Amino acid sequence: MKRIKILWILGAEKKDFNKPREAITGAQTTTLEILRNINPSQFFIYLGIDGYSPLNEEFKKYVKLVPYETRYQFDIHAIKRLKKIIRDEKIDILHTQGRRHAFFSFLLGEKTGLIKVLTRHIPFYDQFHPNMKKLIYNLFDRCSLKSVDAIVTVAKYGKKRIVETRDINPKKIRVIYNGIDVKTFDPNRIDSSQLINEFSISPKTKIVTTIASLIERKGHKFLLQAAIDILKKFPNTLFLFVGDGYYKSTLKQIVEKAGIKKNVIFAGFRKDIQRILRITDVMVLPSLSEGFPDVILEAMAMKKPVVATRIAGIPEMIDDGGNGFLVPPGDVEKLKSRIMELLGNKKFANLMGERGREKVIDKFNSKRMAKDYERLYIELYRIKGKGE
Repeated sequence: MKRIKILWILGAEKKDFNKPREAITGAQTTTLEILRNINPSQFFIYLGIDGYSPLNEEFKKYVKLVPYETRYQFDIHAIKRLKKIIRDEKIDILHTQGRRHAFFSFLLGEKTGLIKVLTRHIPFYDQFHPNMKKLIYNLFDRCSLKSVDAIVTVAKYGKKRIVETRDINPKKIRVIYNGIDVKTFDPNRIDSSQLINEFSISPKTKIVTTIASLIERKGHKFLLQAAIDILKKFPNTLFLFVGDGYYKSTLKQIVEKAGIKKNVIFAGFRKDIQRILRITDVMVLPSLSEGFPDVILEAMAMKKPVVATRIAGIPEMIDDGGNGFLVPPGDVEKLKSRIMELLGNKKFANLMGERGREKVIDKFNSKRMAKDYERLYIELYRIKGKGE
């Protein structure tokens, strides 16, 4: 069988959540892990990135970058650019990520022999879009999902939601869990001594970390509300908020009003997530809405116990009471109780951390993820009658 030519289209989220130019999104890191591990003797990958990505130089090591950028939200001219790349490079498979690019794929129409794949984490965030915008997104989503040969979702939850809300045949949907490089996230390889000085951490300090864009749906305010009572029992606790976003000023006001400023650090966007996790005692993700957050896998790989909300794909990562705790979204009492349980029992917290890394190695590693994509591409290629 000849090498299969695949065109990936990846959004770089140019303006979303006030991300700084140098911010690296989860979609970008996951895509890099897939493309880094795909067999180059079987596949030739072209990558079109809509916007700037700080990972461009890394991508170039494994794929051929092609010029592709939208000038505004629904840039119809992008269809022409897509057609030209597909024609000039003789593309076999078009794989899009993100709602806009999936819709552009739909607008390409039926092109003889072109196989279309799209990745959809969850259909939409019901509670975070006004009605008219939600209706438009739903319409675009339905058109895009029905027009492709295969849909990849990163969790069983995502597949269930798509089937329920979009009337899609479940056989068309493939669940491929995200994976991370377990060597990159290995606590035995990480030196975090510099952060001890940077954050003025004493040997008695316990660190509760959350890593997420500072936006309302990430639920940071619930962690701050929990922190007030946690500090009464564990006064040497430091709450480390990693990430940036429009909600930062609101969160700072909550901190000021609660009088806990000396126990909270807003660290901003960081590139040294492994080192941050190395000094962490408990990782918390109190989100109201998520898909399949890679930061949980990263914390698990670094042997850290995780307290997160029981939503979306998170229960597929965390075995409640095994490698972490699950709490209802917005439930400050449960969140506070679980964090204190881990801060007060280091032996139990360490055991959870060990179990977390074992699960990542077994189920959520990047090599396994890439193999799953390879199998999907080859299967679709043969169904279309292109393979030998």
